[in-house]
Parts: sequence; C-alpha cells; structure tokens
Amino acid sequence: MAVARDIRERFWEKVDMSSPFPEDCWTWMAGKDKAGYGRFYTKWESSEQAHQVAWIITGGTLMPGDEIDHACSNRACVRPGHLTACEAGFSARQGGERTREKHRRRTHCRNGHEIDEKNLYVTSRGYWQCRACHKNSEQRRRDRLKACTTC
Repeated sequence: MAVARDIRERFWEKVDMSSPFPEDCWTWMAGKDKAGYGRFYTKWESSEQAHQVAWIITGGTLMPGDEIDHACSNRACVRPGHLTACEAGFSARQGGERTREKHRRRTHCRNGHEIDEKNLYVTSRGYWQCRACHKNSEQRRRDRLKACTTC
C-alpha cells in the first residue's frame, strides 16, 4: 500500500523558486484556471487556489470572507512574502489602483507612439486609446469595408 505524501511536499514541488534574486516571485508551474491562478488538488477531485494553499501551509490564517491579495500582482505567484490576507473586494480595489498607477507611468503605447494629452483618445466606453493607433484602426476598418463585395 502506497503511503500518501505530505501535502507540503506535493505542493512545493510544483513551484519554481529558481530565481537568483531574493525578492522575485515563486511561480506556480502546475495547472492554472482561466484567470491565471494556480490550482492545487488537496483531496481527490477537490482543487483550491494555489496561493491560498501556500498562505495556509506556511502558517497564515484565513477568516471567512477573506481573500488573499498578491502584492506583486502576479496571479501565479505563491511566495508567502508576496501574499496578504484582506477583506473581500480589497484585492480588486487595490489591483485597480495598481493598474491605474502603472498606466500613468506609461510614456508610449504598445505600438511605440508617444502618449501625451494631444495623442490620447477616450472611447465611448471610457477606455483610453492612442489617437494614432485609433486612426490606423479606423483606416483598416474602412479599407475592409471597401474591399467587401457583399456589404
């Protein structure tokens, strides 16, 4: 009869801790859900989010209704030093603030156009878009419509 391995041993063998930098993320290398969070089977056919398991097996407590926030914003990270327990919804609010701050620091769009007040377009849904990219996108759309014989 096979002896069941310790849950900690099974868990940590699925984590990449190989970075030479002491504060880098420890990345979950096994299965992930559609949102990018690691999944770990604690029991037969019962999976939990890997970052929550990491929090609990390293001595953290999780009260009902609490969530685990990734300070690093890396959903696959299971490094206990990057995780904190917080009330439900706090993580999403913090994530939004981190995203807005990251976008404020950007100086160029993904296509290399400089972002400034003259080159910023706000869509009807409130999203920001580079004017040059928006203009190129609209031109491609018009070209496709011209080329379409059934439209």
